[in-house]
Amino acid sequence: MSPVTFDKLVKDGVVPAPKKLYSFKVWDRNELDTFADHLPHDGAAAPDDSWSD
Repeated sequence: MSPVTFDKLVKDGVVPAPKKLYSFKVWDRNELDTFADHLPHDGAAAPDDSWSD
């Protein structure tokens, strides 16, 4: 996915928000992995939002 698409998904609250390190945005890899683990496989049911539990 493009950086623009990723930024839109973050803005829309679809993927976990970044943390801040000085003026940098950094993402917690474990949060992103957990989020990705809850995505459906192609052709499966829509994802839920339980990644944030």
